[in-house]
Amino acid sequence: MSTAARLGLAAVWLYAGLPKLFGDPTLNELAVSAFRVLPDWAVRPVAGAQPALEVALGVLLLAGLGVRVAAVVSAMVLLSYIAGIVWVWAHGYRIDCGCFSKGGEDPSATGLGYAKDIARDAGFLVLAAWLAVAPRSWAALGPRSRFPAPLESSPAPANQ
Repeated sequence: MSTAARLGLAAVWLYAGLPKLFGDPTLNELAVSAFRVLPDWAVRPVAGAQPALEVALGVLLLAGLGVRVAAVVSAMVLLSYIAGIVWVWAHGYRIDCGCFSKGGEDPSATGLGYAKDIARDAGFLVLAAWLAVAPRSWAALGPRSRFPAPLESSPAPANQ
């Protein structure tokens, strides 16, 4: 189960972060500013750091390095994303969160869409919580992230 959670969460972070990291940075700035939770001076640094953080988490989880730490940081990021969506919904803003798209203002956004985004991120949060508790998995490179090697049994002494 931990292997599936680790690889699934890695795929989510890479799928979300790579287009932002290598795409037009102004699109992510629009997505971040649309939430209206940060002061103007903080939008650009957050929008610039966010894709790098998402990709870094994806790479760490994919490789199985520091799985517990990556899972805890993932959980904190996901909680902030959920809080942001709740904030937007509660204030009646109509935006595309920009999680897997360009984001920004979206007049067609609805409460149902926000509920789906929250449910999706809550599912990812469950994966992160699982990995924080059970980080050991198959094909992980980190020494505390992989299953311990099975103990080799020593041959019984020969009767003489």
